[in-house]
Amino acid sequence: MIFEYAMKRYNWYVVGATMMIMAMLFSACRKDNGPRTSPVYTEYTFPASIKVSFPKPEKKKGEKETKALPDLEFNIDNRAMRAWNKIPLPYLSQYDSLDIKIAVSSEATVRIINETTQKVTEYLSTRRAQRIDATGGKLKVVIDLEKKPTITYDLRILTYGYDPDKFTWTKETTQLPVPAEEASVVTYKGQHYWLARVTDGSSKLYHYDPQNSEFKEVEGTVIPKGIIPSSIAVEKDEKVWAITKEQKLYYSNDLKLWQHHKTGNVQISQLIGGVTTIDGKRHLLAIGHEEGTKDFQTYAITPNGVEAKGMLPSGFPVEGAYVYTYAQDGMTAITLYSGKTADGIPATKSFFLAGTIQWGETPYQKKEKVLPNSDGLFLQTDKEAELLLIGGRYGKENQPSGEIKRSSDKGVTWTVLPNQITKSGELLPRYSASGIAQGSDRSLNIYLLGGIINGAPSQEIWHGHLDTTGGIINSFN
Repeated sequence: MIFEYAMKRYNWYVVGATMMIMAMLFSACRKDNGPRTSPVYTEYTFPASIKVSFPKPEKKKGEKETKALPDLEFNIDNRAMRAWNKIPLPYLSQYDSLDIKIAVSSEATVRIINETTQKVTEYLSTRRAQRIDATGGKLKVVIDLEKKPTITYDLRILTYGYDPDKFTWTKETTQLPVPAEEASVVTYKGQHYWLARVTDGSSKLYHYDPQNSEFKEVEGTVIPKGIIPSSIAVEKDEKVWAITKEQKLYYSNDLKLWQHHKTGNVQISQLIGGVTTIDGKRHLLAIGHEEGTKDFQTYAITPNGVEAKGMLPSGFPVEGAYVYTYAQDGMTAITLYSGKTADGIPATKSFFLAGTIQWGETPYQKKEKVLPNSDGLFLQTDKEAELLLIGGRYGKENQPSGEIKRSSDKGVTWTVLPNQITKSGELLPRYSASGIAQGSDRSLNIYLLGGIINGAPSQEIWHGHLDTTGGIINSFN
């Protein structure tokens, strides 16, 4: 027994000693035994990225706090040897220094030359960021690496030379063909149409040319009475869907002739944009409820009717919301803004749908309500993630507004565009207007059609554009 016990202890001793020796050998094989440090860039002859931030402005006694300039990321052209910020700095931005971070080989020697002051800064890639003289916004970045040719980049800090928020609005001499209580510009198979419902509930359809303010009536239309033009959803540029004030569902294959789509005892209060993929299957969705109830649900439109897909979260806008559809991760995502809840009160939150049938609250929403209760004109521009909002009804009294707002982040945050310039009249507060935005940035044009002004349908046409005479400061063009 004593012998067996001794052997067991010996075996454990051998195992333990062997593990300690292996650990020592493994440790000795490491090239360095010092503390672990974050990796440095050793492979980049060309800069992999350039990022810039600006010093926080000092607040002087008795003066208002100056808003800090935004951080910048840069486009890098390794053929033309140029770098420039992706989004220009705001109009009238002022700066004389900045903090720069360049992802480049730690073995490279980097010099930054200010073209205006000729001041040279030796850039150290091991720093988190380095402050440099940025007077004038034109820099040279010179990179030397052993046994490699010297490369030099022209780096520009682009700044708006005009106010991108100040539109010039011109009232057209042409008027709308009819005074519409509600209307919508519909783009279908590459053409623009103006669908207008007048006060007796009937509707007219026109071919619409925004640039020339021309309207040509489409003959032989059969449009359901009480159609809601803003509800229109286009399914893969083929079939068009809409609902009426009586919450009945209709479809058309040409915008001229419409047919009723039977939904049983389900009333449809809102259509949800274009076709989207939910759990791997493509659907056209709608919001509705069974007659006599307020149990609103999400429905999928099927060839033979509609199919319930799930209940809605509290505070969800079940009618009158703006449906924003956009591409995200290879699928069509949807966000709803404004509108009314099942209790008939203005929705204070927006909701989104992406890939599943479960609606979620849009993140980063402000507590204060910044969107209209209803009837605002939301417009998508050709710039990704950009939305414009004109007019609408606000506050407890549902008062019409003349404000114009812009979002550059898919509607998460909104900025009021002040100091609009008007010609040939006054751009009055309105709601239920229609219109279209074409182009983006310097080439952005907005066409604003009608709306309810002072309680009556207007036939005004306004064209908004930017005065871009100042161009982009420091542009390569």
